[in-house]
Amino acid sequence: MKSTLIKKKKNPVRIKTAARWLLFVLSCAVSVLILSLSREPVRWALFVRDGEPSPRTIFAPFGLTVVNQRATLAQREAASRAVPDVYTIDAELNARLNSDLEETFALFRKQKAHPSSGDQWGDSLRVNLSGSQIQAILEDDPAALHSWAGTAARKYWESGLLDFTGKMMLLNEGKKEIALRGLPGPDKEKTVSLRQVATPSAALEDLNRRLAVDFPKNRKLRSALSGLMAEILKPNLKFNEAETQARQKKAFQDVPDITEEIKKNQIIVQKGTIVTPEIHEKLRAVEAKRRTQQILQKVLGTFLIVLAGYVLFALYLRFFDRALFGDLKRQSLMHLLLILVLVAERFALEFPYGYAAYLLPASVFPVALSLLLNRRIGVPAAVLIAVLNAVLTDFNPEVVLYSVMGGMVGIFAAIGLRKRSQFLKVSLAIGLANFFVIFGYNAIREIPLPEAAQLGVYGIVNGFLISMPLLFVLLPVLEHLFGLVTDITLLELSDLNHPLLRKMVIEAPGTYHHSLVVSSLAEAACQTIGANSLLARVGGYFHDIGKIEKSQYFTENQISKETDRHGRLSPSMSYLVIASHVKDGIEMAKKYKLKEAIIDFIPQHQGTCPVYYFYKKAADGAQAADEKVNIDDYRYPGPKPQSKETAVVLLADSVEAASRSLAHITPASIEDMVKEVINGKFIDGQLEECNLSLQDVRKIQDSFVHNLIGIFHTRIQYPKSDAEPLWQKIVERKTE
Repeated sequence: MKSTLIKKKKNPVRIKTAARWLLFVLSCAVSVLILSLSREPVRWALFVRDGEPSPRTIFAPFGLTVVNQRATLAQREAASRAVPDVYTIDAELNARLNSDLEETFALFRKQKAHPSSGDQWGDSLRVNLSGSQIQAILEDDPAALHSWAGTAARKYWESGLLDFTGKMMLLNEGKKEIALRGLPGPDKEKTVSLRQVATPSAALEDLNRRLAVDFPKNRKLRSALSGLMAEILKPNLKFNEAETQARQKKAFQDVPDITEEIKKNQIIVQKGTIVTPEIHEKLRAVEAKRRTQQILQKVLGTFLIVLAGYVLFALYLRFFDRALFGDLKRQSLMHLLLILVLVAERFALEFPYGYAAYLLPASVFPVALSLLLNRRIGVPAAVLIAVLNAVLTDFNPEVVLYSVMGGMVGIFAAIGLRKRSQFLKVSLAIGLANFFVIFGYNAIREIPLPEAAQLGVYGIVNGFLISMPLLFVLLPVLEHLFGLVTDITLLELSDLNHPLLRKMVIEAPGTYHHSLVVSSLAEAACQTIGANSLLARVGGYFHDIGKIEKSQYFTENQISKETDRHGRLSPSMSYLVIASHVKDGIEMAKKYKLKEAIIDFIPQHQGTCPVYYFYKKAADGAQAADEKVNIDDYRYPGPKPQSKETAVVLLADSVEAASRSLAHITPASIEDMVKEVINGKFIDGQLEECNLSLQDVRKIQDSFVHNLIGIFHTRIQYPKSDAEPLWQKIVERKTE
């Protein structure tokens, strides 16, 4: 029996929720980190110096274990010095010396067996011997002497010979032992007393004593063998520096810390007592632990305050701006902007003079959000940045006050901001608000009024030289990164000389006129419900740009019924042609680099509405053939309107199109038509995903009726003149 594994589809709502939580946590953590960084080291009351009397008696504020660094270091250095130096027997040198000995006696044996005239053969010897010494060895038995010399030499080679100068240096350093490596036998290494290690001269003295015992009657032979052994007894112990240092390091590290327990309230130093290095070390240990506790306490307090501010800000969005609360991209913008402002404020506090607290660009955060998103978010943003600035400046009342006041005044001054030159008005408003707050606060503190006014001037400097430049730089950058638009950008897009609009005038004049009427209706309706009327107007301009590609397939661009191109197409094909203007419009908008907020109007102004004319035509044809047509096959792909502005344009588009079919245009017929269209869209569910209320819908309806009556107003009928028309008089004169 086969088992099939059903993969669970990822829930996009849960993914967005998790992403929002992750963003919230990361932003909160970064804010805590920025606010917790101390601008200057922690200061303590331990004004004591090593070697001087203590100015007061100091008690331990808590119990702790102190590491005696000096004693520990001394113990470790002693342990490191006690490690014997490592020396390795040079096996290559031993082999070479043994080879010299073997070849020397080989020549002696050869000469003994086959004497040759002259002394030339002696030049081949590997050792320096005089003629008498060579003769003394030849007169004896070279083979027996070879055996004696080899045995004696190997004894010293295998036990190791140390250079006399090196041995003296080690003894002067207080070394008593060395470690020998490379020894023959199973014990490759052993530690020996330094005094037992022979030097070449000591080894030769020992050999001379043995020669006196072994060859008592032959003085010449003793001299020859002594000279021979002096040539082959060389220092063969090499200092192994790497191994020695490794062992000393290990011995140094193996020594445990020497600690001392200090109990709470124990006297560390009494007043007037000379502060020794040990006492000063205890004071530094107490200071370090106390600093750690203070840092942890500061981080904890900062975290709690920041978390409270973030939670309240999120709750405001949750209950009063649900659309913004659910928009991950716009939340990312808010958190990024907040972090950037906090970083800028951190740098401002590093200003070398004593007025850095007056130069924090706190108002940038609420003003930028009100311009990029909406004005409702500005006030809680001003409160949030004021709370964070309180932590940042150790609860400086001036900073908190001008953060709130300057931010709110900036929000009000930015209302209706549609020109970049108007930034001067905003910066002036922020600067004056900062001035009055700082001046008033210092006046309450009874600071002389000229000095208080001087401090207030820094608030004006803040508005003009810090807040305004930051706003001017950040707004276009954030607009580009997050695909948002401000009123300034919308005004630039509202220019009817835009290449797309000029193209529409030429290739789709009827659509162009329709777009102007829709934008006018949408702008007026958005003003009545408090939505972004400028965004609705610009969105109305571009909502039907997709019709430019196949303009003759849309009725507003057809001169007469005879030019209707749908007569040769099936209803389904006509639907595809009509519906394709959404896809074509999006592609054209991206080609001309329109903002995403404007592109949203292209698919959302149709939502998922059906192309009812061709559906009805297909349904009538199918009914005759006893078939069924699904209305969902004739719907636009969507999505449904996601904002008030796109919803208003959807309604304005439908109302404007329906108004052209009115046979008798009267105020009553216009009102009935508007109600019918809006109710139809409402019943079809096209307004489900935007945040329009029933009251908003009512206001939109009234606005449409009022403006359509103005558009379709009737004029009085002028009576015909009995006078001869002017054009006829001109013609008659030319014919005379």
